[in-house]
Amino acid sequence: FARAPFPIQQLAALASQLGLQGEAPRGPTEEDVKAAQEMSPEDRQAMIESMVAQLAERLEENPDDLAGWARLARSYAVLGKLDKAKQALSSGLRAAPNNVDLLVLFGRTVRKMNGNRSTSESLDAMRKVLALAPTQVEALWFLGDAAAEVGNKEKAKSLWERAILQFPAGAPERAQLRTRIDQLK
Repeated sequence: FARAPFPIQQLAALASQLGLQGEAPRGPTEEDVKAAQEMSPEDRQAMIESMVAQLAERLEENPDDLAGWARLARSYAVLGKLDKAKQALSSGLRAAPNNVDLLVLFGRTVRKMNGNRSTSESLDAMRKVLALAPTQVEALWFLGDAAAEVGNKEKAKSLWERAILQFPAGAPERAQLRTRIDQLK
């Protein structure tokens, strides 16, 4: 990758996201990054999975590290291990059951596991988010979707109207939601 710095940047970004940089024993050294340039894709994948495993081990020792659980879940999602991402988020939510960020990630992960379709579990997470943070746009958006799917047009419209207010004027999301509201009629 001597002429392709992107893979090196990806590895460094992943190490940073996993919290594996900044402390001498955790992150890849400059030598590690150079060695990664010469690795086969399989070896790079093994290295990334090792970094994720290190983070998982660290979290077992420090289960109150909510940001760590979120990083671990995102890392598993990137690796395509959505079941492990869900498990990581469940662990984080045991430590902080009312953490809005973890709840949103949990709902998103469960939805992703179901082919980007809502489930009762993902909707329950979003309902809890909305109870804790009434203007959380993702919860408003997806709960509006769920209401529209079951024919509750007024509820969908109400949720989407609240979501629209969370976006700046001219944002494409506002137009998307306005179109969806208009289609309810």
